[in-house]
Amino acid sequence: MTAPPPRGPRIVLYGHDTVGLGHLRRNLTIAHRLARDLPEAHFLTLTGSNQAHAFPLPPRMDFVKIPSAAKNRDGVYEARALDLPLDELRDMRSRLIAEALRSYRPDLVLVDHAPAGMDGELMGPLEELRAVRPRAALVLGLRDVIDEPGRIRRRWKREGLIEWIERIYDRVLIYGPPGVGPSPEAYGFSRRLLGRVRFTNYVVRLGDEMSRAEARRRLGVGAEPLILLTVGGGDDGEPMLQAFLDAHERDPALPAQLLILTGPLMNGDLAASLRARARGRPGVTVIDFDPDLPALLAAADVVVSMAGYNTMSEILRSGVPAVVVPRVHPRLEQWMRASALQALGLCRVVPPAEATGERLRAEVEAALAKGLRSAPLPFGMDGVRCVSQELRALIEDRLDSLRPVTVA
Repeated sequence: MTAPPPRGPRIVLYGHDTVGLGHLRRNLTIAHRLARDLPEAHFLTLTGSNQAHAFPLPPRMDFVKIPSAAKNRDGVYEARALDLPLDELRDMRSRLIAEALRSYRPDLVLVDHAPAGMDGELMGPLEELRAVRPRAALVLGLRDVIDEPGRIRRRWKREGLIEWIERIYDRVLIYGPPGVGPSPEAYGFSRRLLGRVRFTNYVVRLGDEMSRAEARRRLGVGAEPLILLTVGGGDDGEPMLQAFLDAHERDPALPAQLLILTGPLMNGDLAASLRARARGRPGVTVIDFDPDLPALLAAADVVVSMAGYNTMSEILRSGVPAVVVPRVHPRLEQWMRASALQALGLCRVVPPAEATGERLRAEVEAALAKGLRSAPLPFGMDGVRCVSQELRALIEDRLDSLRPVTVA
């Protein structure tokens, strides 16, 4: 009997996707590179984002949409749309994840950011996968900054997560350079777990770069400077946008055009109020979303943003001067990232409590005067290549061990 031809590797990418679009965007960036580097691979994304359809998928990918969750102002998870208490929502999501892993039988699973998923929803599914497919590679991808280290250590110790991570994951990839965020030791990583850690530099989409002239032509931008204001998904960025518009209305003499992205997750009434304020004002455009942020950055002279991982990575790559208002609640991740990058001279940070329209406008004018960054970055932006290299090595090791030996 002729043996069936070997199939290509199956890769699952998971993101709990409860706040913003960061986990989904990062996973898709990695998947696009893997699809190029592993032309026989197929991909399944497990996501809680209701915006997965808005992004171009790589070839040979499909996704399973699990019910969406959100974090309230106190940092507590809750259903975004369904009338379910958290425990029922978590159990539903966990069952869907487990069935997807059972049915698809992946060779590698990449989990973004949350080791055990939302409220522990991954624990059962990953333990089952580890038991029934011991050769599958399980990889945890972490941002450059998770949160304040003491807080993470206390929570992970309380939940027994360090020991669980050590038992479940074959590799831990930190999506950044060493020295920007806290060290793995600061988060309580054991010596054994530290041996599985790899730093990758920043993961940012690479490809054909749009020229400044082409990007501005695409947007219909004239000779005046373009100020881009973006708040990621938009869950909590409306106050910053309103403050900047306040200052612009009081003194519209700033010779610049404004392009405002509200984000697809902003409350509809709040987004409508921003559109209403911009209506009829020359040089002010409000849109809810554009999946091609690099093209917008290519056209911009300065960007005002929050300090999420993906946004900051794309800003760093673009060289556009940035005025950053980082989120400080319910976690300090954005504040820590922004502060570290400001210390390197790579952005201007405004604390949220000080983000008045006048302060933001003054920082924007100073950034415009400084111009585009010309000095090289002190770290690499080739994280997506590094991640692909690490994952391909894990996959090849596992598939080699499963290939039948030919006997002459």
